[in-house]
Amino acid sequence: MALAKKKPGLKNIFVSIILILSLASCSSLSTIEEGPATQPITDQITEPSPTADDVFQVEVWVDDPTPEKGQPVILSGSLIKDGVRLGGMAMNAYWPDEDQHPRVPDCKAQVLYGDGVCKVKTDDFPVGVPIPLKVEFDVGGKTYGGSTEIILH
Repeated sequence: MALAKKKPGLKNIFVSIILILSLASCSSLSTIEEGPATQPITDQITEPSPTADDVFQVEVWVDDPTPEKGQPVILSGSLIKDGVRLGGMAMNAYWPDEDQHPRVPDCKAQVLYGDGVCKVKTDDFPVGVPIPLKVEFDVGGKTYGGSTEIILH
């Protein structure tokens, strides 16, 4: 008995066409010309420096300008450049403190959302005497400062 030859089926033809197209598309990828290798971007980020045209203003305030002795006071400060409150820098705050060198800040606060905030203890301040509270911001090699005062009762 002789074996009958099978004719290639539609399924075999379809698989052969897919295979040929796959190989053809892979070989066409090797003909793409590559350009020179790209270099990483190495931009330097620098802090913007104040210019002669910039207008700076310091606002300083307390939550209670006439607290009772022993009641803590919240001291806040903002550095405003051309009408915009700045953030991302430190605010140094100073008040009379016999145990502290006058140029060492009594409080160093990070300015977030435009305001620096410090808590001032009033236990050692005299009653009825103005107590100066001062803040400073260092930006671009320049110092901007402002002050306010409290009077304990």
